[in-house]
Amino acid sequence: MALLELALELTRELPLMPCDISKAERGYRLFDAGSFSLRLEQPRWQADTPVDQVIAELVGQLLGRVQRLAEQYRHTRQWKLFRELTTAMAQLRACFGVFDLALPRSAASSFVAPLDALLAAFQPLVLAGWADDADGQAARREAEAVFDRQLEATAWGTLFVDLALWLLEQRWTQNRPPRGARLLPCRWSAGCLPPAARRFRSCGCRTTMIRSMPSVNGWISCHAWGVCSCCWGIFGPFCRCPSPTACLAS
Repeated sequence: MALLELALELTRELPLMPCDISKAERGYRLFDAGSFSLRLEQPRWQADTPVDQVIAELVGQLLGRVQRLAEQYRHTRQWKLFRELTTAMAQLRACFGVFDLALPRSAASSFVAPLDALLAAFQPLVLAGWADDADGQAARREAEAVFDRQLEATAWGTLFVDLALWLLEQRWTQNRPPRGARLLPCRWSAGCLPPAARRFRSCGCRTTMIRSMPSVNGWISCHAWGVCSCCWGIFGPFCRCPSPTACLAS
């Protein structure tokens, strides 16, 4: 914890890029760019898994994935990695809206605004970059420049080091309602999924998604859809509820 606290102080003055890729993995990458996994192992939960364990493992997994994708994109400049990085950030952002009382909004407020700012910078480029024409090529080139500018600022390192420290300290458990600690995934996921799907259906983005490129626009341009899809994809097995796609089609 002391090392993270020191790193956090450094990020406030220096542009740092935190990542859990080891020196050995970086060395192997010189010989094989795909020598390490960009997707960490999926946690295995049960219906009675404590909600704090779910929060810690889910946010930790997504944090590691964002860091690895960012590091690999900086190394290879592959457009696919930029798209996956943006999706992983959207999933991480969505995590702060699906845990109800177990993770109060105030507990993650310091991360929401920086993540929203990153998504606001990256998402339009992802959408424009799908085009197979000169505009699409220009968007993909611009994505590299925008990404580099983000790394040159201190906000990138501060965000992700502070989030790692937040996980280690389990800061979301401080000053939350007592009932939040007693929630189980099968209880709150069953309650929040259908309303999230209904909010998506009524938010005005439904027509945009249907008339535009199949899944990309809907996923990254509508926060309600991101919350609903993230929640159902992870916790759907624990409850009886329709998938977001089924809700969209109904």
